[in-house]
Amino acid sequence: MLDLLRVFSEPAMVFDRVREQPRVLAPAAALVVVAFGVAVSLRPFYEAGLQTAMSHLTPQQLERVPSAATQATIGLVLFPLNVVVMLLVGALLLWVNVSLLSGDARYGTLLSVLVYAFVSFVLFAVVSAAVLWLRGVASVTSMDDLRPALGLDLLYDGDSPFLGALLNSVNPFSVYGVWLAGLGIAVTHRTSRATGYTAAAISYLVGSLVLSAFASLQGGGARS
Repeated sequence: MLDLLRVFSEPAMVFDRVREQPRVLAPAAALVVVAFGVAVSLRPFYEAGLQTAMSHLTPQQLERVPSAATQATIGLVLFPLNVVVMLLVGALLLWVNVSLLSGDARYGTLLSVLVYAFVSFVLFAVVSAAVLWLRGVASVTSMDDLRPALGLDLLYDGDSPFLGALLNSVNPFSVYGVWLAGLGIAVTHRTSRATGYTAAAISYLVGSLVLSAFASLQGGGARS
């Protein structure tokens, strides 16, 4: 469990241990608990965003859809599952790319690598939550406001939800996470660091494109 913290100061040593004995359940559970706690703290913000999104619905339509509070609760219930799915799919992307680039890939080991690299993305969620709390619930006027501009979207003032979400995915935390994953691949699979970083970067790009597409369907993208 302490390796989730040591990965910041001694990443190579942590991934050496992962190569010898991949660990998934305990570190993943710890990350899910922290991420879920962040999500719970942001429930008022999500509810405010949903209420704004539902404000254009007619009374008849409102009768047929769950309330903002109910939708926020459902989102919280499904949140841990979403994190697990992201880890499983992310590890699959790593497995495909490592297989193509080096010819040898172990899914379980890559899943463990991704779990430890995912610490940076949980940290990003914590920082995003802190920004939202500093702004206050009253600052949420649309679903767009639920994702503070902390990445390349700081330079974007357009109105494309897809592009806004994609640019937001490129931030200091994600760059560090990709670096960690690439290092983990290199250490656990005995590849060059260039191969590890390439596999991690391609996997993250594909994942970001998919998540940005979902964000555009939900109407979350560009923001100020």
